[in-house]
Amino acid sequence: IENRHNENRLLIGSECVTRFGGIRVLDQDGNALSSSEAKKKVSKDRRSLIASAQTRSVINSLIELARVDTKFEISSFEEDYKRKGHFSPKQLSLLIWRFEEHTVPFNKAYLNTNIRKTKDKKALLEIEDWKLRKLWPCLTPSQQQWVRSHRTTRT
Repeated sequence: IENRHNENRLLIGSECVTRFGGIRVLDQDGNALSSSEAKKKVSKDRRSLIASAQTRSVINSLIELARVDTKFEISSFEEDYKRKGHFSPKQLSLLIWRFEEHTVPFNKAYLNTNIRKTKDKKALLEIEDWKLRKLWPCLTPSQQQWVRSHRTTRT
């Protein structure tokens, strides 16, 4: 923001932009954005920062797992995650087990899977109940609902 009286400038964060109206926001080329464009940009930037922090958290957990579990080859998991942004259900189940086995800190909310492919849907439906309970918090509400509607109860 810039003081109109003395031209002093102060960089502010996204919370101030959204909380206080009338703050002029500039795009990467220095052009002023409208209020609605500014809110969209701030929201998009915030989502991007959060996603980046979550990705770093997952990668850091993988690096720590590789450090303490020298028998486990982690590089393919890391490469897949960087490329796709998620793990297969089988990868996710294995990772959670290894993280817990070696007491590596991780956040289940940041671990995710994709079940668009038939093989991943099948794998998720066939996973053992105790493993499914472990990875359940990693599933989105729609993925959880899909599992409930497609999975037969096992004893």
